[in-house]
Amino acid sequence: GRRGSPDGVGAGPLWLRGGDRRYQDYFRGIYRKVQPLWVFPKQLEVVYEQGEVIVQFTIVADGTIRDLRVHKSSGYRQFDANVVAAIAKAAPFGPIPRGLGRRLEILAPFEFANPMVR
Repeated sequence: GRRGSPDGVGAGPLWLRGGDRRYQDYFRGIYRKVQPLWVFPKQLEVVYEQGEVIVQFTIVADGTIRDLRVHKSSGYRQFDANVVAAIAKAAPFGPIPRGLGRRLEILAPFEFANPMVR
């Protein structure tokens, strides 16, 4: 199927910060639940580190998640693990809205841009 197909099978991963308007409200709700739960490790922040981790997971029709894993590491295991734990803690998310499929494969970037680094 194609991206947005009713069954969600074979659609390929969707970027959680993607521009497809059909998904924006649902994806914003996911970020709102996860955002307050992840932090960049303080010991890395104070030595001017920064990073981005991309996490991949599947959301099924009822909003539960499966196959949660790091897709691309930030290079800092503690940061990667913190983001994965935050997503697991925030789940389940709301049910997938009608018309968006029964399963969504998600790629979700989480970036810490250290304000001390220019």
